[in-house]
Formats: sequence, C-alpha cells, structure tokens
Amino acid sequence: MVLGQQSAGVNGRAAHIVWDWNGTLLHDIHAVIDATNAAFGELGMPPITLERYRELYCVPVPRFYERLLGRAPSGSEWRVMDETFHRHYWQRASSAGLADGAAELLASRQAAGGTQSLCSLAPHV
Repeated sequence: MVLGQQSAGVNGRAAHIVWDWNGTLLHDIHAVIDATNAAFGELGMPPITLERYRELYCVPVPRFYERLLGRAPSGSEWRVMDETFHRHYWQRASSAGLADGAAELLASRQAAGGTQSLCSLAPHV
C-alpha cells in the first residue's frame, strides 16, 4: 500500500490502520542509538553504529542483545542495560520529532474518516 491511500478491509470498508510509534511515526533513531551505546558502555562494550544496529535489531529486545554479545545477557547485565537504556532514551526522546510527513498523513487519514490507532513497545507513563 502506498502511504496515504485507502485500502479496502473486510466487507469493502476502509481498513483500520495500527501505527507503530517508536521509529515509525516518531523519528527517534538517534535517541535509540545514543541510549543503546550508553547501555553498552555500562558493560564495557564498544559502541555500535546505526548501520550495525539496523543489521542486528530484532524483537524481543533481549534477542538483539544476544546477537550483539554472541550469547544471552545475564540477568544482571540485562537489568543494567535495560535501566541505562531507558534512562538515556527518555532524556533524548523528548527532543525527537515526528518522521517527515507523519503529521500530514495522520491528519489526512482522520479527515478522510478512516480509523487509526497507535501502538508502542516502549513503556509509557
């Protein structure tokens, strides 16, 4: 589907769109990379590049760390990386803006009467 086009759903009605927040609508990749590298730094790991991140990133997130470490992180390593990542991410995410065209796309969908919702892997308070 080309973004901005209506797609037919069940019974010929327009499909309901579920948008991903982090990394799709919110352009937060630099906050993610900075926070990831801060978490790695806590364990003495070298920083990674954006290209390496994109090559290895997967969910569930502990699997991503396993791919980077070559082994599953221990429980204590996971707790350190998780806490460090979120602390650094939230400090930086507030300055992240929407992806190019996201606001217009959401507004266009709403104006056309289409339904949409938002999901996120990040904990929100």
